[in-house]
Amino acid sequence: MGLALGVYVSNQRQVIPQVAGNPAQDQISVIPRNGTISNLQVVSADPVTGQVELAGEISQPLRFQGKMEDDTVRSLLFSALRDANNPGSRLKAVEMLAQKPTDESIEEALINALIYDHDAGVRMRAMEGLQRFADEQHVRAAFMHTLENDTDAGIRVKAIDALMARNSRDLELAKSLEAVTKKDDNPYIRSKGLEFVGTAK
Repeated sequence: MGLALGVYVSNQRQVIPQVAGNPAQDQISVIPRNGTISNLQVVSADPVTGQVELAGEISQPLRFQGKMEDDTVRSLLFSALRDANNPGSRLKAVEMLAQKPTDESIEEALINALIYDHDAGVRMRAMEGLQRFADEQHVRAAFMHTLENDTDAGIRVKAIDALMARNSRDLELAKSLEAVTKKDDNPYIRSKGLEFVGTAK
């Protein structure tokens, strides 16, 4: 039986079959012992000869070690951060990414976690990793969104503290903060909004 193989991850690295002129080279005859098959389809079946062609994807358990500077490590952490079924894994991933948010891809991943993750612990850790960049436009916009929409008061407090610390003389931001914070049910956040308006003038 031949099984057409897509991309799969081995226990050491990503393995991508090479394109070859002979289609037989893109097939395997033995399924890896620890492999999991998904998206299996019957491509063709000949009742006369009994020949069957199947196509699908094979994945294998992954165990990978590396440093944050490694593109593969970062890519795997981004994948872990998108794993909706594993908040513990997402928290560990965001903790690692927050240690060195040194490029735009990491910042973007942290912003997505801050805005969209359902777990408050993940959002808080993403906030902590981003707060030093609260004067950058895209991070500031994410913090404003968090301040206005996050249900966790502790995260909203972190957001306004970071915005004030990094944008102390920004009058336009002060006006936006006042409009948002005056509706907040947390007295600390309301008072900080008023304080920022006073100091930014």
